[in-house]
Amino acid sequence: MRRTDRRRAVSQGSDGQREAVKSVCVACGARNLLKVPRHRQPQPQLDQQYSLVQCRACGLVAPDACQSKSPSGFADGYEPLGSFKAQIMGDEILDAFTHEHVRKQLQSALEYAQGDVALICHRYIPVVLSAFAHVVSKYGFVESVEGVMESVRVMATLAKDDEQLVQRLVCIRKVLTPTGEWIHEDAEADQEDDRKKQLELDAARREQEEVRRAEQITLENARKAKLRARKVALGLDPSAERLPLVVEAPPSVFVTHLGRAVRLRADVRFAQSFQWFANGKPVEADETLVRGVRQSSLLLRKLSKRVEGEYHCVCENEEGAASTRSCRVSVVALRSRRLASRKLGGLTTSPIVPVGWGSAVVCCVAHSVLVLHAATLAT
Repeated sequence: MRRTDRRRAVSQGSDGQREAVKSVCVACGARNLLKVPRHRQPQPQLDQQYSLVQCRACGLVAPDACQSKSPSGFADGYEPLGSFKAQIMGDEILDAFTHEHVRKQLQSALEYAQGDVALICHRYIPVVLSAFAHVVSKYGFVESVEGVMESVRVMATLAKDDEQLVQRLVCIRKVLTPTGEWIHEDAEADQEDDRKKQLELDAARREQEEVRRAEQITLENARKAKLRARKVALGLDPSAERLPLVVEAPPSVFVTHLGRAVRLRADVRFAQSFQWFANGKPVEADETLVRGVRQSSLLLRKLSKRVEGEYHCVCENEEGAASTRSCRVSVVALRSRRLASRKLGGLTTSPIVPVGWGSAVVCCVAHSVLVLHAATLAT
């Protein structure tokens, strides 16, 4: 038996299980074609808008060229998806790629392709689109490439206001592009976006600095003009500086008894503000501070070890600042040590008189001459 007759006999033996189709074979032009059942197709049918047919004359299996194609990826009865439903659809699409049989098919296709783009498109992409189309068909899309594209378009439209949906689309894109080129492309795009954002931030920062600088210059010019007018009104030289002038300041050392009150006073000309400092920290304004036109006093009501330290006053005006010298406030317990005494008949009291030897002093108290150690009387 010839080969053609044998093939025709095999084909005719299974004709009873196939449905005749009114179409034309694209190879030989014959009109005797049969529809190929789905389970007999050589690979998953990705485009359900075309049916596979087999020519009974030449045996060619090909899509039905006479079948009309719907231009839309939506199936009959499609209802628009909301953001939440689109997220669920995206989760189901990603879950479909993790099923054991789909995962094995994808892994086998990648191993076979070994990075070859043409083989990836031939072996890998059909499996992905088949799993993708099967999921989206449950949401009103056609189980075809057009349905897949339409579903992605719908999710992309909803993702404008939904960051979670954006992340799902990114994960889907990773599955659809196994070569990893998207990583490099996205990295370059992210770098470009970051560079543009940085340039915009730098421009905005420079603009703000220029505005702030202009405001500072305006305020400084207004302050100088006001100060110059005040000097002219007082009959002073407008070009000469008039810093605060310290006339009187507390002593450098102040020692007194425990529990005594201490008043530190600063007399300063041309001062507009006074600020006292204790051990480098500003003293809060309360009843202990008394201020006049050109004077400021700090009252320490009860001297103790807690208030000991260095005190000074800073005075300011529109042209600058001046500070008094630091005053060391200390507490000391004064005790007199009697060295000798002698009764006098007529003299009751006398001033303290130093003697020429040692560090002793002599005075008359209650008809007695007292010789005291001078160091115990120092304040």
